[in-house]
Amino acid sequence: MRSGDWLPSEQCSYGSAESRAISAPDPKLPVRPSGRGEPSRRVLMTRSIAYSPALDGLRALAVISVMLFHLDAFALGWAGVPLFFVLSGYLITSIQLTHLEQPFGSYLTDFYWRRTMRIFPLYYAYLGVNAVVALTKGIRLVGYGWFAAYLANYLIGIDHGRPGDGWVDHLWSLAVEEQFYLIWPAVVFFLAGSLRGIAIVLILAAPLVRELTWQLSGNPYLTIVTLPACMDMLFAGALVAVAGRNRKLLWGMAAAGASVIIYCLEVVPYASFASTPLWVPRAQLIFTGFALLFGPLMVACEHLGAATRLLKTRPLVFTGRISYGLYMWHPLAFTVARRVSERAGMRGAATMAMCIGLAYAVAALSWFAFERYFLRWKNAAKTWHARAPQDLAVAR
Repeated sequence: MRSGDWLPSEQCSYGSAESRAISAPDPKLPVRPSGRGEPSRRVLMTRSIAYSPALDGLRALAVISVMLFHLDAFALGWAGVPLFFVLSGYLITSIQLTHLEQPFGSYLTDFYWRRTMRIFPLYYAYLGVNAVVALTKGIRLVGYGWFAAYLANYLIGIDHGRPGDGWVDHLWSLAVEEQFYLIWPAVVFFLAGSLRGIAIVLILAAPLVRELTWQLSGNPYLTIVTLPACMDMLFAGALVAVAGRNRKLLWGMAAAGASVIIYCLEVVPYASFASTPLWVPRAQLIFTGFALLFGPLMVACEHLGAATRLLKTRPLVFTGRISYGLYMWHPLAFTVARRVSERAGMRGAATMAMCIGLAYAVAALSWFAFERYFLRWKNAAKTWHARAPQDLAVAR
């Protein structure tokens, strides 16, 4: 099966430095709900964030699922994509809620600088390497401008999952997330007290958008790769970030999500989920099911006993840390490993082990020799803003 048949995600492409969890509001401050019964802007600003290794563990499970899917070993391995989207919505919303005290200009500058330093270097480095390899193999780069502009999801959707530009099909989800980043931070800043209602409306709207797109286009890829089609996954994470530890909401989301997934697995045979055209016409709702099931995991992952201890093990935490590189490099690594294994007469599990091993090696090299350098610059914007008043005073 071709890797473009599902096309998985960037995963809030971050390493452990941004695996965050929201803590409860400061108990010394009164909780005053907004007019709609939602947390007020002031209450949301009092929440703090702390590093959560368990979230790195979830990210590891997501990227491992994606790799197994591309090895034809797990038909539902693309479920790592909804998990990545939920993580992204949760983390971005959580982090931005702690920055509401900043002026809007510095609030946006800080956010986009951090995203740029984390995402752009590896993304464009991969595009460059892919271009060299593709041209060497005689592959024409027909739609590369779409990828450079983070519009690949629409190109892939229109072309029914066949962009033909090398090993780039999986980059559609980075486009979805970048489009999300263009809109959501400003919404968080100006409408912080209404985020719960906004998130619920968008979660409910996403399956309607997918069904409408399918009915109008009959294109299974376009149906699932646009930003509106992915809103339920992104905003399920955002909803949990705002709702905090509302047990009734979390249990309700989990129960509803599990029910939807079970229904979809009854409607479409498990093996059919390995190919997008086979499941999209009848089971698009499974996206919403995964969104609702994975959302509560953002909070519950710290309270699952043995499962939490597993998520916090060093191998999974390290995998979560390098998950962006694993996701980016694994299609090329798999191609090289398969060709080497064919020449060596290796098959089955041996080939799979070589694919995963090479992907880990390349991702680890990418992390230690390339990505970490740019992470040092992520907080530079905050330093500039802190120094600006002092520099202005000196100038006067």
